[in-house]
Amino acid sequence: MTSQDAPRELMPFQPAHMTPAQLAAVSFLARYSEPTHHLYAYQLRRWFA
Repeated sequence: MTSQDAPRELMPFQPAHMTPAQLAAVSFLARYSEPTHHLYAYQLRRWFA
């Protein structure tokens, strides 16, 4: 099983607990689909880590 095949836990959307930068990142990712979405999501996870 690769990391892409691993089950993912869905988290509830809680904008009150997000920084403006995180909210902007979510809005940015919403417009993309596979595989661009996965690439950008990976890059943003590393940015916010």
